[in-house]
Amino acid sequence: MLFIPIIYGVFGGYLFWKIFEGTNLFKDRSSGKIRGAGIILLPFLIWSFLGDWWVLLPIFTIAIMGIYDDIKGLDGRIKLALTGIISIIFALRITPISIFGYNILVEPFNFLFWFLFLLGFTNAFNVIDGKDGILLSTSIVVFTFLFLISQEKLWIHLAGILTGLLLYNSPPAKVIMGDVGAYTLGFLASWGFFKIQAPFEAVLLVLFFPFVDTTLAFFRRLIKGRNIFERDEEHMHHKVSRRFGDRATLALNFLMNILGSSMAYFYVLSGDVVFLLFGYSLWVVYILFVMRF
Repeated sequence: MLFIPIIYGVFGGYLFWKIFEGTNLFKDRSSGKIRGAGIILLPFLIWSFLGDWWVLLPIFTIAIMGIYDDIKGLDGRIKLALTGIISIIFALRITPISIFGYNILVEPFNFLFWFLFLLGFTNAFNVIDGKDGILLSTSIVVFTFLFLISQEKLWIHLAGILTGLLLYNSPPAKVIMGDVGAYTLGFLASWGFFKIQAPFEAVLLVLFFPFVDTTLAFFRRLIKGRNIFERDEEHMHHKVSRRFGDRATLALNFLMNILGSSMAYFYVLSGDVVFLLFGYSLWVVYILFVMRF
């Protein structure tokens, strides 16, 4: 099942690297690396959603926005506005919220909840894309969880493609996903959870890393009086990297996401809240450990 998607990711990553390594079109100014490798996902997504314009149009919109940003640069407020419009369109489809076995369906609360959820996590995946392999390792675990819960092959195929791409995105990365990859993956992840309606307490555990890292970044910049769209190097993965190096950071991030998502999966299967508490406790201990650096 995974062989073809992985080969697609490996072959696509190689082509992107070789085509653009000698040009300045997708060259990242700060690192000198080739950004925008998320373009590789588009043929697969077009094929997967062919005819389903309700999902394909937002993917196109986000992808075009990301490609333009990777080449020319785009104001963060414009990106927030575009992802906000897409989030509103989906949130208007009033969907129940499952929390500890209770389905909540109250307007306009549900609309506001799903709007913030879709908007927040679409952008959060871009926020965590600050170190080689971090975005992809997080996304692989998230999409694997979505497959295990929904049994939709789309998610495991996507995880397979990202696994192939990780060959070129692992430190030291030859290519980076760029905004086209980060925003596309963020939208797909948030839309996937919106669609399957898993227990929110489990969903938040699966997405705990992007949720916490983005929240901390927002308030850190706000308190310091900085532009909330301005990048910094005070994220959790930056702190771990300064202490242990990029490869160890990637391994730790992978491990924590796997452990947290595994506990969320066992909780969904069994309903035993012990798994949930253990998963959250692991993340809290990890965050407290990282904050010491």
